Formats: sequence, structure tokens, C-alpha cells
Amino acid sequence: MSIISTIKQGLNATEELTVLPFKLTQEVVGDNDSLTGRFLQQVSQISQSVSAMPIQIAKNLLDETPQEKNTNRSHHNRERLNRWNEDGDKFENLGRS
Repeated sequence: MSIISTIKQGLNATEELTVLPFKLTQEVVGDNDSLTGRFLQQVSQISQSVSAMPIQIAKNLLDETPQEKNTNRSHHNRERLNRWNEDGDKFENLGRS
């Protein structure tokens, strides 16, 4: 087993543990249609994606070959920035509602 595959397995396990509290919150809230239930559901979904993002970035970097790193870096950075902006907008909209 190579060091890269060992690191990837560790990152996968870390990602699962990182998002577990948010998945449990979503499971407990379920289809609760109250304002508090919807709020918890949305915050949990956003928090889950934000907490897992650094791990996903690390996994993506491990998957890239040296040639892909140079050609895809700006594309990946743009995608990450767009996701961060979307999550920021979701939090802002939650605050307004």
C-alpha cells in the first residue's frame, strides 16, 4: 500500500467523522417543518459542506498528477471560491429570514 493511498484512506475516515454530527442533526430534525427545524436543517447542511471542504481539497490535490496541478489549479480555485461564496450567501439569507 502506497503512502498516498494510506493518506487518502485517512482523509476519507476524517471526512466521515467530521460530517457525522451534522448528519445526525439532520436525521434528528427530519422533516420538521417548523421555523426552528428548517433553520437547523439549513445550518447543518451548510456547516457540513464547510467543515468537509478542506478535506476534499486535500483529497483533490492528492488525486492530481503534476501536469494536472498546473493546468487545473485556477479552475479548482475558482470552483472553491464559488462554493465559499454560495455558502456565505446561504448564511446571509438565513440571517435575514
